[in-house]
Amino acid sequence: MSDLVRESVTRFLARDAAPAREERVRLAEEMLGAFDSGIPDLAEDHDRYLAEDFDD
Repeated sequence: MSDLVRESVTRFLARDAAPAREERVRLAEEMLGAFDSGIPDLAEDHDRYLAEDFDD
């Protein structure tokens, strides 16, 4: 009986530990556009900016 209870609690906690896929998608979509680097061409020139930072 104690093994059954432990297994049930473990499964219950594991299920609640990670949000459902739909919730993760919703949270990710909420973050879209939430941050601004102030660099207008960062998406296009990200490799150049990364190389510049590594050179410093």
